[in-house]
Amino acid sequence: MNADDTRFKKLSDRLDELEKKIHELENPNTTYRYVGMGTVLADKNDGSKFILVHLNEVFPGIEGDLSPLHDSTTFSGVDADGNEYSHTLQGNSGVKAIWKGDGNRASAPSVRQGQLVEVYQGAGSDKYFWHWAGNDRELMRAESAIYTYNASGAPSGGLVPMTKLNSYSLTIDPKHHQIGIATSKNNGEACGFNVQLNTKRGVFSFTDDLGNVFNIDGPSKTYLFKTALGGTIAIKGKDVTIEGSTLSFKFDNIYFNGNVLMIRDLAVNGKTTSTGITNKGDITSDTLNDVAVSSYQHS
Repeated sequence: MNADDTRFKKLSDRLDELEKKIHELENPNTTYRYVGMGTVLADKNDGSKFILVHLNEVFPGIEGDLSPLHDSTTFSGVDADGNEYSHTLQGNSGVKAIWKGDGNRASAPSVRQGQLVEVYQGAGSDKYFWHWAGNDRELMRAESAIYTYNASGAPSGGLVPMTKLNSYSLTIDPKHHQIGIATSKNNGEACGFNVQLNTKRGVFSFTDDLGNVFNIDGPSKTYLFKTALGGTIAIKGKDVTIEGSTLSFKFDNIYFNGNVLMIRDLAVNGKTTSTGITNKGDITSDTLNDVAVSSYQHS
């Protein structure tokens, strides 16, 4: 091999090395490769993580409003029998992309047509991913968002699927008029809680997995407190209902119709009081109805 051949070989090897490095830079060995900004072509469906997105930097020449069927191509010519033909193929400049994910957020942002998203491509594949940059909130409308936080008590190492049984969750859902908080018992918690606020119906609910309930129904002006064993206080408008096995009072004064009822006028523990009423058990509603009202203060 003469000197010229040697120089040519070295130059060829150097070019091959540069070409390899350029290829590595253009195709990094990572999970995602940033493609560029994209424009959402249609409102994302509820519960879905997929959108149809126009790749702005890949198809930069399209002008005007974008739609899922924005562009078309017309083919014309003469077939084998000498007949002229013309056919229009309606297509689109978008690709299907799945939400890339965002930390504790479990539901994809409710992006709408015309909003901008960042688009990524899976390394070595034709699969596309999107991430909302959040810089065009004025185009957003009623949203739906769910956030989940891992509460698994499993030892470190290995994959543990996150479910309702081993996570806490927060739902902010103006689109469906509700806010929710839910907890689990995966780490030895005494009980799991579920809090729901439905603004469309005007209802608030606070419950646990033991059966205890606290409800507010704004439109019907109703409050309900109920324990897992059935003890109940219900208020609807001006009507109050109390249910249970025992009703106990411990007050300095009890007022009936604005007057103070002397506590010792009540029959307590089977003893006869100044009213002449004997109660062989706990105070009952019948006892209270029969007690004469005194208008003096408790001594």
